[in-house]
Amino acid sequence: MIITKETPGLMYNGVNYIWEGDLPVDCVQIKLDKMIIFKGGLGVEGDLEVGGYLKVEGDLIVEGDLIVEGDLEVEESLEVEGDLKAGGWLIVGGFLKVGGDLKVGGFLKVGRWLKVEGDLKVKGYLEVAEWLEVGGYLEVGEWLKVEGDLIVGGYLEVGGYLEVGEWLKVGGYLEVGEWLIVGGLEVGRWIEVGGDLKAGGDLDIRGHLKVKGDLEVEGDLEVGGSLKVKGTKTIYGIKTEFYLWIPGLDWPIYIFDNHIKLGYKLRTRKEWQEFNDEEIERTGDNALDLWRKNKKWILSINQTI
Repeated sequence: MIITKETPGLMYNGVNYIWEGDLPVDCVQIKLDKMIIFKGGLGVEGDLEVGGYLKVEGDLIVEGDLIVEGDLEVEESLEVEGDLKAGGWLIVGGFLKVGGDLKVGGFLKVGRWLKVEGDLKVKGYLEVAEWLEVGGYLEVGEWLKVEGDLIVGGYLEVGGYLEVGEWLKVGGYLEVGEWLIVGGLEVGRWIEVGGDLKAGGDLDIRGHLKVKGDLEVEGDLEVGGSLKVKGTKTIYGIKTEFYLWIPGLDWPIYIFDNHIKLGYKLRTRKEWQEFNDEEIERTGDNALDLWRKNKKWILSINQTI
C-alpha cells in the first residue's frame, strides 16, 4: 500500500495529514511532504517506509524493517522485528523493541524499556526511563542516561556523559567523553573516562582503567590491567592485584592483598609506612617527592582490603 495525498480516507487539516483508526496492512510506503498522524494503532506485516515525518498515537508494530527519513513519535509502544532507521529524532512513550539494528539521526527518548537485538547508534542523546539492553555495540554521540540497568554485548562509546541508575555491564570496551556515574560496573575489556568516574557499587574491569578526572568507588575495585587516574582517588575496597600508573613516575606500583610493590621493592603495608626518607630516596631520583605526594592514598587503598 502506498499512501499519498490522494489516498482515500486520508485527511488534511492544513498542517498535517491525519488517518483516523487503525491501519493493519501488508506493507506501507508513505510519500508525503508533511507529517502524517495515525490516530489509532499501526500494524504492518512487511516493511514500513516513510518519506517525511510519522506520529502514531497508539502502538506501532512492524514485522519487517522501519525506515523514516524524518522524525518518528509513537505515544504507546513500538516493536520492529527487522531494522529501524530514523533520520531525525525518535520518541517512544512506551517500550521499544527492535529485532535488528537501530540507527537514529537525532536524539532517542524512550518512556519505558529499550531492547535492541543488533547494534544501536544514536547521533544525539539517548534517554531511557527503565532498562536498556543491546546485543551488539552501542554508540551515542551526546549523553546517555538510563534509570535502570544497561547491558551491552559489544563495546560502548558515549561522546558526552554517561549516567546509569543501576548496573552497567559491557562485553567490550567502554569509552566516555565526559563524566560517568553508575550503580555498579563490569567491563570485559578496557575503560577510558574523559571526566570523573563514580561507582555506587563494585567496579570490575578485565582490562585497563584510565580516568582523566576523579575516581570514587564505594564498593570493591578489581582491575585486570593498568589503573591510571589523574585526579583524586577514593576507593573503599580492592580485590586482587592491579598495576597503578602515576604521572611523572618512572616505575610501576603493584597493589596486592597484603603487600605493595614499588619498582623492584616488595614490602608489606606496615613496612612501607615505616620507611624513612633516606630509604625511599634510594629508590629513584624523584622517588621521595612522589612518595610524599601519593603515600597517604596508596597506603589507605591497601589498608581497606
